[in-house]
Amino acid sequence: MPGDLSVAEAAEALGVSPQTVRTLLRKGELRGHKRAWGSRYVWEVSQASLNEFVATFGRLEGHRRVVRPNPPPVEVEPAPTQTLAVVPSKQRPWFLRPRGRATVVVVLLGIPLLVAFFVARILPGALWFDELGQLDVFRRVVSAKADFHAQVLVTAAVVVGVNLAVALRGTRLLASIPGAIGVVLAALVTGNIFASAVDGQWQNYLLWRHRQPFGTVDPLSGRDAGFFVFSLPFYLEVCALLLWLLAVTTGYVVLVARARGQLRLRPFRLPFAVQVHLAVLAAMLLLVVSWRLRLERCLLVLDQPGGADSHSFAGAGYVDVHVRSPTLAALSTLALVLAVGCLALPFVARGRRSRPRRWRVGIAATACAVAVTLVVTLAPPLVQRYVVDPNPLLSEQPYLADSIAATRTGLGLAEIGVAPYDPAGAFTAADYPAARQRLANVPAWDTYVLEARMRQLVTEPPYFSPQEPVLDVVPTSSTTDAGLTTEVTAVSARELDLDQVPGEGGSWINDRVAYTHGLGLVRFSSTDIGSNREPRLLDNGLGEQGLGVSEPRLYFGDLPPDDAETTEENEDAEQLRVLTPTLDADIATSRWVLANTRRPEVDLPSSTSQPRAAYHYRGSGGIQLSDWVRRAVFAVALDSSELLLSDDITPDSRLLLHRDVHDRLRTLAPFLQWDSEAVPLTANGRVVYVVDGYTTSDSYPYGQQVALGGAHVSYARASVLATVDAFTGETRLYVTDPTEPIATAWQEIFPSLFEPVSDLPAELDGRLRYPADLFAAQATAYERFHTTSPDQFVSDADAWARPIALSGPIEVAGDVDFDEDDEDDLRLTMPPVYIYAPPPGQQQPRIVLATYYTPTAGQNLVGTLSGWVDDDGKVRLGGLTLPRDPITLGPAQMSRLTFATPRVRNLLGLRNLEIRDLDKSSIDSVLLGRPRLIFFDGGLVQVQNLYEGSRGPGAARLLGVTAFVNGRAGLGPNVESAVRQALNEPPRVRVLRPGSPPVVGTPVQLAFRVQNARREVVTITTARGTTRRTLQVINGRGTVRWVPRTAGGVRLRVTVAGLDGTQVSHSVGFRVLGPAPRLRIVAPTKPGVVGQPLRIAFAVRNAVEASATISTRTGIAFTRQFDLTDGRGVVLWTPETAGPAVMSIQVRGRQGQVTSKRLAIDVAPVDTVTPPSVALVRVPTTLTVGVAATFAFQADGCQSALARIRGPGDEVRSWRFPCPASPGTFSWTPTAAGPLMLTVVASSEGTTSRTSIPLTVGEP
Repeated sequence: MPGDLSVAEAAEALGVSPQTVRTLLRKGELRGHKRAWGSRYVWEVSQASLNEFVATFGRLEGHRRVVRPNPPPVEVEPAPTQTLAVVPSKQRPWFLRPRGRATVVVVLLGIPLLVAFFVARILPGALWFDELGQLDVFRRVVSAKADFHAQVLVTAAVVVGVNLAVALRGTRLLASIPGAIGVVLAALVTGNIFASAVDGQWQNYLLWRHRQPFGTVDPLSGRDAGFFVFSLPFYLEVCALLLWLLAVTTGYVVLVARARGQLRLRPFRLPFAVQVHLAVLAAMLLLVVSWRLRLERCLLVLDQPGGADSHSFAGAGYVDVHVRSPTLAALSTLALVLAVGCLALPFVARGRRSRPRRWRVGIAATACAVAVTLVVTLAPPLVQRYVVDPNPLLSEQPYLADSIAATRTGLGLAEIGVAPYDPAGAFTAADYPAARQRLANVPAWDTYVLEARMRQLVTEPPYFSPQEPVLDVVPTSSTTDAGLTTEVTAVSARELDLDQVPGEGGSWINDRVAYTHGLGLVRFSSTDIGSNREPRLLDNGLGEQGLGVSEPRLYFGDLPPDDAETTEENEDAEQLRVLTPTLDADIATSRWVLANTRRPEVDLPSSTSQPRAAYHYRGSGGIQLSDWVRRAVFAVALDSSELLLSDDITPDSRLLLHRDVHDRLRTLAPFLQWDSEAVPLTANGRVVYVVDGYTTSDSYPYGQQVALGGAHVSYARASVLATVDAFTGETRLYVTDPTEPIATAWQEIFPSLFEPVSDLPAELDGRLRYPADLFAAQATAYERFHTTSPDQFVSDADAWARPIALSGPIEVAGDVDFDEDDEDDLRLTMPPVYIYAPPPGQQQPRIVLATYYTPTAGQNLVGTLSGWVDDDGKVRLGGLTLPRDPITLGPAQMSRLTFATPRVRNLLGLRNLEIRDLDKSSIDSVLLGRPRLIFFDGGLVQVQNLYEGSRGPGAARLLGVTAFVNGRAGLGPNVESAVRQALNEPPRVRVLRPGSPPVVGTPVQLAFRVQNARREVVTITTARGTTRRTLQVINGRGTVRWVPRTAGGVRLRVTVAGLDGTQVSHSVGFRVLGPAPRLRIVAPTKPGVVGQPLRIAFAVRNAVEASATISTRTGIAFTRQFDLTDGRGVVLWTPETAGPAVMSIQVRGRQGQVTSKRLAIDVAPVDTVTPPSVALVRVPTTLTVGVAATFAFQADGCQSALARIRGPGDEVRSWRFPCPASPGTFSWTPTAAGPLMLTVVASSEGTTSRTSIPLTVGEP
């Protein structure tokens, strides 16, 4: 453009080099443009811009630019004004002067308000802790908070103050006293802000100071697990605090430099001293970053699954160990190097060749940043994609094994005693007597049935509302060989429900003065069945049954929630905390009442027409409002002016704070996590609430986190047990596991707070239970972490789930399917349940919390988990594993099979007919109780109760009890009969007829056969009456001895009561005969002789006829009939041959019965020579050469006998025998075929007898 100058001309006009002109053009301090000149472009400077620059800075002549001062303004004389006379301040009183007035305000108002601030903040909590006898705990908490706050405040104030002093050095501000005070105040304010921001970390601070070793080592870093639990959380907070502190301090320094004009952006200008100061801060910041990166390496073992770039298990994986951990270590080292570089950077930049050095530093820093970015962002996913993902199990297996082991250890799963269980079906009826006691402890009532019954019975007054009942065992008056017996009961506290207060409910008098307490425990038997098949009441909660409760009033307890009131109170409390920060938040939100005021408290209802005497609290609980200071302090703290103005309050009145058990324990020990269930029990005549406390951590190395209450933790132990007296509020904390590291640390911090578990009241022994919240978390984790095999864990091949339970209304439970899309499994999943039974591997029954497991895609039972409290008060876990082949039916499967049996199906069908027809319009309903599993040594038993009741308000009645054992189902009125029926097949009986008709007066054994019987009743019915006998024959033959008294027809019936609870009978009829005939034979006085008559006499009675027969060797020699009824008969017989003879007399009675007797007679021969007798007894019909043949003969009346065989060719073979031969036997083998002759000769003195027979021998 015309008038523009070249660079050389501009340089000459300014007195500088052309390079300086080009620099001013590039920075925009001179205006110009580039013009093409050949192949290049050259600058041209605007004349106007050059004139402006010279007017501002003048000719530079090689010097730095200095802004020319503006010309002085023109002074104008002000117009004269009229002034008023002012009295000098020295003539006023000091308290009317400005500073005097400020002093008066501060002294009269500021100091009292400051004192009130601290009193209102400290005194309520101190008085409440003093009420519990734990003032030392309050002092230690306040001291720890103050100590931690002071340390952070001083550290931050020193860092900020020193850096501000350095940044302001050489200024008038710092040299003046107000300026120095301002710097100190700024440092203190900043330090207080930082200290207030970390006030909530006082627990981490105390744990770090009292850290304990765990005894387990992290496999990645080699550190004890105690470092991650106690130190790492505190170090992370300190690191974050230092980073913010250094960042804020750096900001302060930059602002001071800017305010002093030391920092200019155009052009950039920063004095060397400020550069050094900021370099030191940057170095310190990098040192903290280096430390944080070191801590980040420790955080790798705390990673949890579920992130986009994370693995499927907790802790460090392959990529973390081989990529991220080395990268973090390298970055930490790099941060240290950069810290040293920051310290050297100002000196490097100050040198003559600073410009090239700056470029090199900038390029190196950029390259380093790019490299770090690439490594951090690209290396982990690349290694994951190309190294881990092709075979993740091979790469991740060692780290997965560490994660499984750490998770099991952190959650206490490694201590589970697992035992194999084989339900082989060997549980038979013979095992029932030994199992009777366990079955007697099986509840017949579900908790929702008992809760409805409690609400139905306890209706007056309505504001004493029973809560959900819990299982409890109490001693009974009966004794056994083992000592006192116990009874399983369900107990519920009748807490005060202000929503049910009639009339003026919601007023300050009612809510804070009149309705102050609940009333007693309602206790039902869990196993007994009362009249009309309803639950049996043991205690109505008024202390009238004498069950060991002398003081039933509940001033402290598990108060029912009031969501609307709680929300409103929380909002009001939050608003109060903002407006008046002196209020104690815990006390402001507590549910409090006033006791022992002039106004009587609502108490026990009168059981007669006469009203009860007015009741006033006489306990030692609460804070006594003995003076106006306390009333004023609590009036402010609780935002209740009535506390200060009400005339009902006396010096003996007591303020009961933190009446809810959970609120009370959280306020006393906020560093513990408390179970959500407060169990009301009885001890020393009082109602005592028992709550379990947990020591937890979310930083256990390699441990996977689970939900416990409202937190996610990777380490949890039930190390503390708390008891709260419902009448006085006395609270005691007992350490159940003194070896647990976190509990040990808190014991060191608060030595007066904890007591040994041995000091627990003896009445609570055997009645403590496993904490529900901890068991729920452990049971959920156990679904996957029951296995220690990495390959099964990764593939979920052995993952478990909770079984489905067919319970509740039958119309809902009957529609459940077992497919994967069924939404009812979320609603009907079987939750853990408290039972009173022996834990796995033990014989002594305890209160056990049990849950069961099935495969993820199945309903067969594969495992169990049980929790209980041992004799030392320590919680224990045990489990059972069931075989996969053959499978064990799950609860829903057993219920389905049970409901499909004819008896159960018919019962449910009849009861449920109206439901099916009328649907929701029906009056009655059928409810299925929760299945209960009992594991015996020989088999698994499932018991499930059936209830019937109305759909409206009211309690259900027991319809029946079902049992499923060994594949068979039973139904009975109670558990015992149902199990007996399922254990046995139906009984069978068959009555046997007598082998012969019984006879009057003759004992007879009446027999029968039974199977599966428990008791038999034998009934014998005759014309004269009925006779009954009772026997106990289980299987086999049974007999009854019976003597008939009269003749005629008889009916024999056997009724059997079976082992399954059913009865069968069978009967037969037969006749009883009259007296049998009698017979007596009179032996002859002389022996019989051949040819001489023999006289034999006999006598008969009750006879019709008689017959006599005499038999000899030759046959029947004599027969005769006698017509005799009663009398004598004579047999005359003359023997014809000598030898033995037998006389048989048979007598027939009037009803056909027969009696017979025999008489042996020896007949002697006459004195004559009798030749011997010989006869062939056995002769073969055919003889074969070479085949042995056997012959036999009989010879009598001889001295010797000879047997001879004569064959062809006069061949003779003979055998001799002594006589008599009865018989004589010999064998002979023919050698040649042909005819032969067998001859037997018997010889005596002078006589012989022979007999012969021809034989023929044939060829083979």
